[in-house]
Amino acid sequence: MARNQFKTEVNKETETKKVSKETEADSKKNSFGFFNKVIQVFTNEKLVKITGVSLLIFSLFTLLSLASYLFTWKIDQDKLSESWNNILFNNEILLENWMGKFGGLLAHQFIYSGFGVSSFIFTLLFFILGFRILFKVELLSLKKTFNYSIFSIVWLSIALGFFFSKQPILGGTFGYQTNLWLISIVGKIGVGFILLFSLLIYLIINFNFNFALTKTFSK
Repeated sequence: MARNQFKTEVNKETETKKVSKETEADSKKNSFGFFNKVIQVFTNEKLVKITGVSLLIFSLFTLLSLASYLFTWKIDQDKLSESWNNILFNNEILLENWMGKFGGLLAHQFIYSGFGVSSFIFTLLFFILGFRILFKVELLSLKKTFNYSIFSIVWLSIALGFFFSKQPILGGTFGYQTNLWLISIVGKIGVGFILLFSLLIYLIINFNFNFALTKTFSK
């Protein structure tokens, strides 16, 4: 009897271990299955097309919003100081922006609170990226376009904020605040030298910019 009981207990333990191993294997399969589904979603051709179309439409929407903001920002300025929730969900608040409340808020963030009129370059980036994703064709080199665009956005914002400090929509908050910080460190003339120096260095590095005067005097 004792031997039979011992065998029964051993068999039970063996079965328990098998069940636990099978459970672990099933859980691993389920976890891997979940990650596989996530990967399939992000590599799904339909999702890729939707992303491309969304970027193209968003680029056009942003372009019209920014263009309208140049004409309507003074009219909408007092309303745009309200919170997003209050503007979007309050039917009594109306904006003159061509693209409505969302367009006005979007443009306000890009231009007034952001990089000024150089924010128009963002629409180019959205369009090129969306076109590349949707049609699998590069209108322009993505690497070079992003390189040139990011520098242009930052440099133009600071430059316009430096030369047109009384026009807040030209350089935006970024340009205005950056100029205040730089002026406190190197003075206004120093900021002018920094802008010129950074532009020349960028042109030399990216385009191997040649100085025609050097060739002229060397002859």
